Amino acid sequence: MYANFEGTTAYVAGFPAPTFAINQPIYIFSDGKITANASKPLRDGYALVYSNNTSEGMSGGAVLNEKFIL
Repeated sequence: MYANFEGTTAYVAGFPAPTFAINQPIYIFSDGKITANASKPLRDGYALVYSNNTSEGMSGGAVLNEKFIL
């Protein structure tokens, strides 16, 4: 099984919530690194911490590595 170690490349994708500046849906795909992997899930069931830039409304979007969904 693939392990999610610190330093592993991670990709996130999704559609942020509309803002004053951006009022149309836009698709964002960003790369970053896993910075932590909790031994047990944190608040709301999250366990991975990553450095990717995300925006409000992108929760529920895909979190991927080179081969699998994380």
